[in-house]
Amino acid sequence: MVDPEKQGEISLATMVRALSIFQRTIVSANSPYDRDRHEGEIAAIPDAAIRGEALFFSQKFECHHCHNNINMSDNILHARAPHPEIAFNNKGLYNIDGKGAYPPGNTGIAELTGRAEDMGRFKAPSLRNVAITAP
Repeated sequence: MVDPEKQGEISLATMVRALSIFQRTIVSANSPYDRDRHEGEIAAIPDAAIRGEALFFSQKFECHHCHNNINMSDNILHARAPHPEIAFNNKGLYNIDGKGAYPPGNTGIAELTGRAEDMGRFKAPSLRNVAITAP
């Protein structure tokens, strides 16, 4: 992406714009899950996927709290969202110092804000196309 005003300069702003434009191109909207759940195409997904969906929305795993919209992320607030949007979440995956610390270089939004309370807080990634775009 070339910004004529920047004469080809690579900056954080142009990288963010380029990545956001690219990401919008890889979102699936016609997956077997969409066809089964939103278009009524019976048997578009296997029974194992239906069982997985039950776990996804269960109180045991509560995946839907962070992956709750059409993109299965927490980036959009919508009428069917079961909970209000929280932009960054800490799932408590690490506790390397006994105080909840995350490994250096992987501390979440705290790397940008410098605030201790942001340690380990991340945006929930989309689960769309996770089989081909896994982290």
